This record gives sequence, structure tokens and C-alpha cells, in this order.
Amino acid sequence: MLSANRDAVSFLGVWDSGQLDRYQNAYGQAKERYDVGIRNMTSFNVTDDVKRSLMQSERTAANFFATSEELIRLHTEEVGLRSSLLQMKVQFLQLEDTYRSAADLLLHFTSGQRSLQNKAELITSGIARDIKLIL
Repeated sequence: MLSANRDAVSFLGVWDSGQLDRYQNAYGQAKERYDVGIRNMTSFNVTDDVKRSLMQSERTAANFFATSEELIRLHTEEVGLRSSLLQMKVQFLQLEDTYRSAADLLLHFTSGQRSLQNKAELITSGIARDIKLIL
């Protein structure tokens, strides 16, 4: 059980989605070793007090494993969300660069006519403000 706990904590410290499977497999193997050990212990001829203690330990372990698996699931989801957020930020920056180039080009072409330039500056400044709000 301590090995499973160590592997679960190690899993929670990993932020590279490519390595999550390795740590999750280590956790699964530790849990399997615990299950095998418990099955082996139940085959012993022990007193009723020891059986009650063993049953209580099994219930506590079941709660531990359920909580650990929920944490692993949530951490996996968080890593995926962070990855998606990073991709969206990169895409947004690319769109922002494209917008800035288009806005500069528009302002350049309208520089000869004051009324068109004022309209273009009004439009581009509003969009630039919205982009800052989004960021």
C-alpha cells in the first residue's frame, strides 16, 4: 500500500502527458501486489480479532485506492486541459499576429485619406482593446 501511495504521489508530480502512462502503470502494479498480498493473508488460519482487523484494513485500503484513483483521474484531466490551453494560446497568438499585420496594412493604405484613417483607427483600436481583454 505504501508503494501504491508513493506511485500515486509521483504520478501527481508529472506534467508531461507522455509520461503519465508509465506512472499510472506503476501505481496499478503496486495495487495488484497489495491485492495479491491481501488474498494470501486471508488464506491463513487466524483469530477472529485478527480477521476483524484485516477486514477493517481492507475497507480503509479500498477507500485509499478509490481516492487515489480519483486523484489520478483528475490529474490526468488537468494535464490534458493544460495541454489544450497551451495549444489555444499558441493559436490565439498566431491570430493576433495576423490581425496586427492586417491592421497595420489597413492603416497604411488609409493614411492618404484622413476620414478613412480615422475610421480604420477606431475599428482597429476597438479590436486591439478586445484582444487585450481576452488575453
